Amino acid sequence: MWRWSLVKLRLLSWLRFRKVRSFIPPDQYEEYSRSMLQLFCLWKDSDIMEWENTCQLLFGVCTKMSEDLLRNEQQQQVQSADKEQALAEWEKRVYELQSRLASQEDESRQEISKLQAENHWLQNRLAEKLQQSRHQNDVIDELKRDLVESVQQMEVSEGRRLCYEHKIRVLEEQIDRFLAKEEV
Repeated sequence: MWRWSLVKLRLLSWLRFRKVRSFIPPDQYEEYSRSMLQLFCLWKDSDIMEWENTCQLLFGVCTKMSEDLLRNEQQQQVQSADKEQALAEWEKRVYELQSRLASQEDESRQEISKLQAENHWLQNRLAEKLQQSRHQNDVIDELKRDLVESVQQMEVSEGRRLCYEHKIRVLEEQIDRFLAKEEV
């Protein structure tokens, strides 16, 4: 887990170096590659899990504190009135902690729902990009087939055929470079 945090920290510092905030407004998503958007999704998922773990730890601590306080209450009832006053103070603290815990749980639920909404939006955006990429690949494949068919239908000399094959390879390289730029 600490390695993931270290990688996340380095990437965040790299993004901040590029003057990009950790939350990217929706109009800037086109500037990022599919892998970067997937990384943002992973970050959101890990943030949700961290909030859940924190809430579980806080609940465990508060439960343990409540059990300790109940035990102390039973011991203090046997002892003097001064200890009863100390018990009242502990109960007040527990109430304050429970109030704080309830407030923090509410905040964490709101944050989790916000992160889930952002994650859902990112997943939809990735699906759109993937569909767009597939459509572009289909169009490119169709153009390649049309070009190959037109070359095959023509009765050309061996020199012309070699020239067309060279042009096809050049076009394929240009297409590959274009697709590589699109992914970045």
